[in-house]
Order: sequence, then structure tokens, then C-alpha cells
Amino acid sequence: MGKSGDFFIRKGASLVGGSRMKGHSFTYNRSDGPSLTLVVKGVHQEHPPPLRQGLWLLELEVVQPDGKTRPFCSLDPEGNRLSIPYPLASAAEGYRFTCSSGANGKCLRWGYQPWDSPGTGIQLANFHRACIHLLRADYGGDGRSWTQAGEVVDVSDSLGILKPEPGFVFEAGWSEMGAICIAQPRLLDTTSFEHIANEIPRLAGRLGPEKCTETKARRLGAILFSRRKPQID
Repeated sequence: MGKSGDFFIRKGASLVGGSRMKGHSFTYNRSDGPSLTLVVKGVHQEHPPPLRQGLWLLELEVVQPDGKTRPFCSLDPEGNRLSIPYPLASAAEGYRFTCSSGANGKCLRWGYQPWDSPGTGIQLANFHRACIHLLRADYGGDGRSWTQAGEVVDVSDSLGILKPEPGFVFEAGWSEMGAICIAQPRLLDTTSFEHIANEIPRLAGRLGPEKCTETKARRLGAILFSRRKPQID
């Protein structure tokens, strides 16, 4: 498997990479829709802390049939529209693009890059999947989200790629399967432990602050941990 930094645009017999991609256009063959013609309006490289690989962050626009362009990505919380090329399982499958506004893009930028093994021999594919479940509050790992836009969580992991920030209280432990245990629901006002247990039976007996602490979550196999700001009554 390649990595984000290996991404190039093919122009005839040549490969164009790095900052030289700006101004070039290319065809993006999507798996979930018709092909798009994309033009690179800006190129940035994110240089992350140790244990993580750099990513290319591209400002992409879609060339429409009338020749006009529109942004490929929606705005992220910082007001940017950044596209991240990431490799698929084999070189023959090529690359896909994800946006900095979505869970996939956020997890890649945080360092959970499924093609990487950061000096530990541990592949990060499961950490990437766990991160997406965490951000979406996908407790069952079945694609159902139990949160809403704008909810703020602090994220840390068992490898120390991200470390906990002060001022947050433990929420849940996560694996590639979804939540391992839940100390408090993401949406306290609308989600009950009874509802979660009915919908996701494997979590029955692992709900509530007595049943789910970070220590207990680690023992149960959690690799990522989420925290929330304390609720003010």
C-alpha cells in the first residue's frame, strides 16, 4: 500500500507531484459515481509530529460541463476546503479523495493513517476505523450515528499518537468494532442507556460510569478513548 505523500498526477508519460501539481487537472474515477475532472487550485503539505506521516492537502475544484468550477469539498470547522488523497488496499486500485470536513479526513490528519505502522509494528487500520466510529458516535459499528454536528470530543489512544487534553471527562472506549463501553452517551438529553442496550445488545452490562472507565475500557480491548466537557447543571 502506498501513502498520501506518494500521490502524483499523470500527465502523458510524466508524473507531476508536490507543489508542481497546482494548476493541473486530472480525471478522478470514482467508485460511487461518474468520473470527475478536477483541477488543483492549491497544494499544501501537512508536516505532523513524530510517529506520523505527512499528508498532501489539495484545494480541488470540479470542472462542470459548462466550464465553470465548484469546490470539491465542503467547508471544515477551520473554514478550509481541503482534499486528502489516500491509497486504497493495493497499488492497482489507486487513490481516493476524502475531505477535511468529514470523519475520514479528520482521522487521517490526526495520524490514524491505515497504511502506516509508526515504528511500533502495529498497523493503524484498526485505529483509523475506531476513530471514524468515535467521531460519528457509531456505537454499534454498523454505520448508525448517535450524535449530531457540533459536538466536541477529546480523543486519545493506546499508542500515544494523540494524548488527552485537560478539562475533559471520560466518555467511552472504542475499537474497530465500535464502542467497547460507554460511560456517558454523546447526546445526554436524547439518548438513554436502555435504548443503547436494546439496540446494541453486546453493550448491555458495559454502560454507565461504574461499568466503563478508561482502565476498564483498556482491559476490554479499547484502543481509542473519547472525552467530553463536564456537563454544567
